[in-house]
Amino acid sequence: MNLNFFLTGIACLSLTVTASAQIGSSGGANQYNDEKNQDNRNYKPNILALSPLQFTENGIAGVSISYEHAIDNRSIVAFYIPAIVEFNLSNTQNTANTNNNSDPMFYIMPGIKIYPTGAFSPMTKYAIGPSLVIADGQRTVPGTYNSYPPYYAPNYEVQDHFLLGILINQSININPTPWLYLGCEFGLGFTYIDRVGGVSQGMQTLVNFNFKIGYRF
Repeated sequence: MNLNFFLTGIACLSLTVTASAQIGSSGGANQYNDEKNQDNRNYKPNILALSPLQFTENGIAGVSISYEHAIDNRSIVAFYIPAIVEFNLSNTQNTANTNNNSDPMFYIMPGIKIYPTGAFSPMTKYAIGPSLVIADGQRTVPGTYNSYPPYYAPNYEVQDHFLLGILINQSININPTPWLYLGCEFGLGFTYIDRVGGVSQGMQTLVNFNFKIGYRF
């Protein structure tokens, strides 16, 4: 009887310890999830950012502003739309009406960003995603040739420039505080439509690089 009582006591103690461990583990997991959810709530779903350093295939002198909105609770998927103004300051061709036209281009790039581990964290986060590229502006092209010897140089003309294409952007995103955002982005793509003066230019490469600082709200 004493042996049976002893064995029964050990069995009850084992069950008690196992149940306590399970409850403790469940409580720890719930506490971790609560802390994680609280951390996520500290980060608002919207980001408004300004990029004073913006490059595209059209030039290296540009600025952009962008808006980003987290679609899900962890911001694994976010809607993203930047607007860009770019100038080609390296253009040295003179036209009949102006010298060294800067060939301004205006871009809008609606798309999505995918954060594999979510965006709500003070840690550095990687994101990737596609963007549709729509741009309109100007390009300086050779026009009629100057027939005065010995130059025979082309008279350059400014033509309308429109393009439509797609980019795959990759970005590094940092949240030093729940309201401050820093980001660096690089993208490559190609055009479906690229017309200068209404004439197709074929498929061209698209480039996007920027560094931005923003406010999360």
